[in-house]
Amino acid sequence: MEYEKVSGPSKTERMYFIQYVHAYSNLNKKSTKIAEKAMEFSNFLIKNEIALESLKKELGDFVKQCNSEDTRSREIEMRITSHLK
Repeated sequence: MEYEKVSGPSKTERMYFIQYVHAYSNLNKKSTKIAEKAMEFSNFLIKNEIALESLKKELGDFVKQCNSEDTRSREIEMRITSHLK
């Protein structure tokens, strides 16, 4: 998932836009479930850094939950990159 700053100088005034979600969904049921959840946020505008951190935590918790529910397949890792300028 990639995001970039849209406007505002301070952390509470910045808005973020998720411009790209790269998710592989054809590996197994777990990866499909995680990919579908991540794709919900493609082209998504986030109000401020607090909301961004909350979203990262929510997605991270979802990945951890999916990994703990299906221990037979390889653990999936979530990566988030920033293109802040």
